[in-house]
Amino acid sequence: MNIRSVLSADIVHLDFTLDLRARSTTRVKHPDWLDGKGLRKDIGFFTGRGQGFGLVAERDGEIFGFVGCAGPVRERTAIQLHGPVVAGGARQQGVGSKLLGHALAAGRKVYAPGCSVVNWMSTENIAGSALLKKFHFEIPYAEWFMRCEEEVASIPRLPGGWRVRRVRDREGITRSYGIYGATWSGKKSVDSFHADVSSPPNGMYLLEDGSGALAFFILMARSNGNVDIEYFAVRPDVRGQGVGSMLMRHALPMIREETGGRPVTLTVHTDNDPAIRLYEGAGFRKLYAMDCWQFVL
Repeated sequence: MNIRSVLSADIVHLDFTLDLRARSTTRVKHPDWLDGKGLRKDIGFFTGRGQGFGLVAERDGEIFGFVGCAGPVRERTAIQLHGPVVAGGARQQGVGSKLLGHALAAGRKVYAPGCSVVNWMSTENIAGSALLKKFHFEIPYAEWFMRCEEEVASIPRLPGGWRVRRVRDREGITRSYGIYGATWSGKKSVDSFHADVSSPPNGMYLLEDGSGALAFFILMARSNGNVDIEYFAVRPDVRGQGVGSMLMRHALPMIREETGGRPVTLTVHTDNDPAIRLYEGAGFRKLYAMDCWQFVL
């Protein structure tokens, strides 16, 4: 068995990485490719410099395993672990273990010490969970995956001087960056956010008044056809005042218009009851829960 870097030409041999979320026994957050189109769209994360890397296991020209790490190498952000995924006929042969061992060793060379490698996995994915546990991954929390496919039932009137707008420029991102730093420990740079949201339908949705930014979130289009809400954050001094709900209810119609009604998804810690109530009040419904597995390089 040979472990090597993934190539763009390998796409035609990676069908075993598709549609893993359809079954709870193989459900992971990454990869989440429904078909070859999504895989082709994302392959650049694993073959381009600076965005991560991918590895395949092969024997006699046959590819039967894949693992990837996606995340900018110049920033101390969480690294998304894709897999390992092993073709059905090659399971229980130690392929996943070898792939993950090679990926973590490569990650130590590529990423800064102290970066976290993260993946989300169903508790019913017994084989995957056992593999991560073998490599000393730990579960700090679990998350609900939620999706909104319906119209917002009611949109409250914004107070005078308030507005919700979609931004893709550095100025708008900079206005909300202090909230991000207070909520998410400030690991992503303004440049990184700008790169994420500069191309439609991606964008930052920002609620602000005369004093500045009150709340924001990032919208990211995914290769699985969904659009994900990420980095939802409310300024600390206005939390508990309905600000997050105001942003969500006004932003969702804007998102539908921007994306043509594509499903909107998000994740939330399973013990974050206030946030869950906020999202359910805006029309989101729970799909399933996954454990978050983390490993510090």
